Amino acid sequence: MAVLKEAIVRVAAEKSTLKPMLVPPESLLSQTLHGTLVRLQARVIGHVIGATEESLKLQSGPWIADAILEKDQPIEKLGGIDPGSTVELTGVYQARLDDNLNVQSFQLMLRSPDDVRVLSRPSWWTARRVIWSVAALGMAFALVLAWVTLLHKQVNARTRELRAEIEERKRMEIQVATTHKELLVASRGAGMAEVATSVLHNVGNVLNSVNIASSCLADSLRKSKSVNLSKVVTLLDDHAEDLGAFFTSDPKGRQLPGYLAQLATHFAEEQATALKELAGLQNNIEHIKDIVNMQQSFAKASGLMETLQMTDLVEDALKMNASSFIRHDIQVIKEFENIPPVTVEKHKVLQILVNLVRNAKQACDELDPPEKRLTLRLTSGRDCVRVAVTDNGIGILAENLTRIFAHGFTTKKTGHGFGLHSGALAAKEMGGSLTVHSEGNNQGATFTLELPLVRIEELHE
Repeated sequence: MAVLKEAIVRVAAEKSTLKPMLVPPESLLSQTLHGTLVRLQARVIGHVIGATEESLKLQSGPWIADAILEKDQPIEKLGGIDPGSTVELTGVYQARLDDNLNVQSFQLMLRSPDDVRVLSRPSWWTARRVIWSVAALGMAFALVLAWVTLLHKQVNARTRELRAEIEERKRMEIQVATTHKELLVASRGAGMAEVATSVLHNVGNVLNSVNIASSCLADSLRKSKSVNLSKVVTLLDDHAEDLGAFFTSDPKGRQLPGYLAQLATHFAEEQATALKELAGLQNNIEHIKDIVNMQQSFAKASGLMETLQMTDLVEDALKMNASSFIRHDIQVIKEFENIPPVTVEKHKVLQILVNLVRNAKQACDELDPPEKRLTLRLTSGRDCVRVAVTDNGIGILAENLTRIFAHGFTTKKTGHGFGLHSGALAAKEMGGSLTVHSEGNNQGATFTLELPLVRIEELHE
C-alpha cells in the first residue's frame, strides 16, 4: 500500500471544487475508495454522541458503517435525525482492512453537519405507538358508548315528557277555546261586547304564541336526530370484533368520534330550545288565565252604576293589554293623583279605556320610535275626573282631528271605525266627554276621558 512521506500540504479554498463520487451499495467495500470523497445513501439505525466526535450508525444495502463527525465541543451537531431516517451523506471514505489487506468494513469521515442531508423521515406509527393508540381508542370508545347509551335513554325519557306536555297544552287550548265561547256569551248578555272583544283579542294574541311554540316543539320532535343513535349503535355492533381496525382504517370509523360529538352538541341544543319553548308556553298560559279571571269578574249586568276608584279601572285596562306591552317593548308610565271615588258604569268606562290603551299601543308600533312610551295621567278638577292616555306614536293629522270620533272613520288599514265613536257616545251617556289632542304627524297624541264626580240624574233621557 502506498504511503505519503514528507509531503507539503496546502490549505484548499473554503469552497472546494472536489466533487464526491456517488457509490451504490453493492460497490461500497472497495479498497480503491480509501481516502476519496464519496456520496452514498443509507438508513440511520443509531446515533452516538461523544465528547470529541458524533457518529451515525448506518445501513446501506447489506453493509453497516459509521459516519463520524469530529468536533471540538460536546455539542450535538447531528440532532433531529431519528433512527429509521433515510439520508444522503458526503464524506471521506476510510477502509478498514483485515490481516490479508482485504476491506472488512469502512467508515465515513464527515467534514460538517451539512454533509448529511435527510431524504425521508421514519413513520410516526411505530408498533408501540400503534398499541397505545388502539388501547386509548378502545377506552374512549367504551366511554363514548356508555355515554351515548345514557344520553339515548335521557333523550327518550325527555321526548316522552315533551309529548305528554304537548298533549296537555293541546287539552288546555281546547279548554281555553271553550272558555272563550262562554265569555263571549256572558259578555253579550251583560251588555259589554266591546270589552269582551278586546279580551278575546288579547287572548288570541297569546294563543298565537302558544300555537307557534307548540308547532315548534312538535316540529323539533319530528326532526330530532335521536334515531341516528340507533344507527351508530348498529354500526358499532357490526364491527364489534374489529373495533381497532374499524377506528383506524375504516373511513366511517375515523369519522365516528367526531360525529358523536356533533350529535351530542345537537341534542344539548335541542333540549335547550325545547326547555325555552316550554317556559314561554307556561308564561303564555299564565297570561291567558289572568285575562280569563279578570273577564269573569266583570260578568255583571250592563247599566249598573257603581261607586269605585278610577285607579282600579285604569289598572284593569293595562292588565288586559299587558302581554302586548311586553311583546312590543312598550314602556308604561303612570302618573296618578289621589282622587275621590266616582260613580259610573264600570263596563262602559273599561270599554273606553281598553280601546284608548290599545290604540296608543298601535300608534307606537306604526311609528316604531327608539323608545316606545305610553303615559296615563289621572287627575281631578272641581267636579270631574280626567284620564289622559298619551303616546309618542304616529300622531294625528290636523284635518283628521275633527273626524276622529265619526262613525266608520279610521286611519288604520285593518280598522273598523267604531271604537272611538262608541267610546265618545259612552262617555256622553255617563255625563262626560272624550277629546283628543295631537301636534301633527309623528308627534304622538293624547286622548282625555272626562267623567263627573257625582252621578247626574236622568242621564239617559
